[in-house]
Amino acid sequence: MCRVRAVHVVRRRGRVAVLLSADRFLHHMARTIVGSAVAVGRGARDPQWLAMVLASRDRRLAGATAPAHGLALVRVIYPR
Repeated sequence: MCRVRAVHVVRRRGRVAVLLSADRFLHHMARTIVGSAVAVGRGARDPQWLAMVLASRDRRLAGATAPAHGLALVRVIYPR
């Protein structure tokens, strides 16, 4: 289990960036969050659906996994 601390969506020069901060990341976790958010943003799913997916703790209910291109690890902070 991991704890997502923050999610920020930033729009710059016609592009959208999703910045995620967590204590750790599971396999495909960031891509699944982005894919689910895109489904809501495009109107394919209601915002309440995303809340239900998160509450269920079942990744099988989430949206499509976003492609890996454009994915970048910006920083790692180790606890002292």
